[in-house]
Amino acid sequence: MKPVKHLDEAWGKKYPGFVTCQRGRGEDPGEYAGKRKLDNKCCQVHLTTEPLRHRERKLVDQFLIELEPSISLARLKRYQSPTGDDLETAVNYLWNVALAESLFCSLNAVEIALRNALHGTLTNHFGVPAWYERPGLLEIKQARDITAVKKRIREYGDPITPDRAVSELTFGFWVVILSRPYDARLWQGQNAAPLKNAFMRIPRQERQRQTIHQQYTSIRELRNRVFHYEPVFNDQHLAQRYGQIKHGLRWLNPRMVDCLEWYDRFPDVYHNGRTRVESKLKAELGIA
Repeated sequence: MKPVKHLDEAWGKKYPGFVTCQRGRGEDPGEYAGKRKLDNKCCQVHLTTEPLRHRERKLVDQFLIELEPSISLARLKRYQSPTGDDLETAVNYLWNVALAESLFCSLNAVEIALRNALHGTLTNHFGVPAWYERPGLLEIKQARDITAVKKRIREYGDPITPDRAVSELTFGFWVVILSRPYDARLWQGQNAAPLKNAFMRIPRQERQRQTIHQQYTSIRELRNRVFHYEPVFNDQHLAQRYGQIKHGLRWLNPRMVDCLEWYDRFPDVYHNGRTRVESKLKAELGIA
């Protein structure tokens, strides 16, 4: 491709050693100019960066202005890239939404599995589904959680059954059951409920309350960040935390891990989601 005769003098001054050419007739040379470096070996055409970047910034700025009433600038700042690039900020925010959505399946599975494992074990040990009514079993905070749950069910106009009450309890309730205050009552001693039976798939030497509590505490922290719409896109250990979810689920029921593989999209969204989001956003804004 030979250089055209009508050279852009401004580009010639700005980029010594380069000449410019129009990409096509009728096109805006300011937006669609190409700069060409000539040497003895090759002639390579590069699109100009400044006019295009200016146009991109305007389009992205307008996009963020349209989002601001629903998201707020303060929230968007948490997704700002180190370079301050607005396009990256928008991509980070949208990719974060996709990541959170993709984590829902595994978090849902491990939360329900832990709840049912602990509830089933405690029901079998105490001989009644409403084991949580046993005097002195729960700490004050967890006893208040039970009272609040029953009040909420009553306000719904529904009958208060153990299954319904248990289903209303938060993930945090069950993780606390694994903590130190319940060591003597639910883990150690002759009269303690054999809560270790809920984790029979864990190797015996690893089946320690501290280890189990730490695992599900880490899962709970990620769960709260996801369900409270906090940033996770910049978590350098996100893939490792996802692995902890599957590990915690495997402790409870390996078959559930098999089922999760059928519909779990996190690995794909984690590795490829950002590229797809950026491509779709550029196409939507006409800057692809």
